[in-house]
Amino acid sequence: MAVIHPKWRTPVFSLIGQGIWAGVLTLSGRYDQLYTYVIFGMVLSYTLTVIGLFLLRWSRPDIPRPYRCTGYPWLPAIYIFIGAAWTLNTIITRPHEAFWGSFIVLIGIPG
Repeated sequence: MAVIHPKWRTPVFSLIGQGIWAGVLTLSGRYDQLYTYVIFGMVLSYTLTVIGLFLLRWSRPDIPRPYRCTGYPWLPAIYIFIGAAWTLNTIITRPHEAFWGSFIVLIGIPG
């Protein structure tokens, strides 16, 4: 998939594969299902990233921090609370979409 086309200098096979996958997803469900898959994966990953911020600052207090997190620790903590509540709500109210959204994210993890 990473082979670059010699004339156009683009990853043609990757783009074709992505187009086919988008077509399969489009034909396989309703718009609200697809939207929930994407948003569930995004909110979950963003929430885990902010949790990682707390874990990094707790486990490695000595490393330099060239960028300061605005409103730390209150704004990130509020974000974690809201993100976790939204994620749990999606798992409870739309478990099918939450499962498939998680599955789509997990198959993208390098082996």
